[in-house]
Amino acid sequence: MSEFPKNLAQVTGEVSRPPRVHQFGEGRLVVNLNVIVSDERDRRSYMNIVAFDDLGEQVKDVTEGSRVYAKGAVQKGKDWVGSDGEKRFGGIEVVADEIVVLGTRSGSDEPKKVEPKTKKKVEF
Repeated sequence: MSEFPKNLAQVTGEVSRPPRVHQFGEGRLVVNLNVIVSDERDRRSYMNIVAFDDLGEQVKDVTEGSRVYAKGAVQKGKDWVGSDGEKRFGGIEVVADEIVVLGTRSGSDEPKKVEPKTKKKVEF
């Protein structure tokens, strides 16, 4: 029997807002894509896709409304405290090791596969 990956997620959806781009550490880059995913009944959920360094650099200009496919590992997002003082749950996010831009609102439907040029271990 073949061995399956223990932590693998594949997500296809539409980017719901402009990417959030942040610098951290010694010049490290992280880009967060908020993606709307729908099921067969058109029920919608939001998923956060995280891209680091080279991969983040390549997707930081993805536009709202673009359809994307992302593959990577699932992790729990960071919790935070809202302006009202209430603790907020960080949700579940996918740390991508591959992203394919499937098309944009401008009509370009040419898929563009984006992979990091180098594999770096991400540590917080």
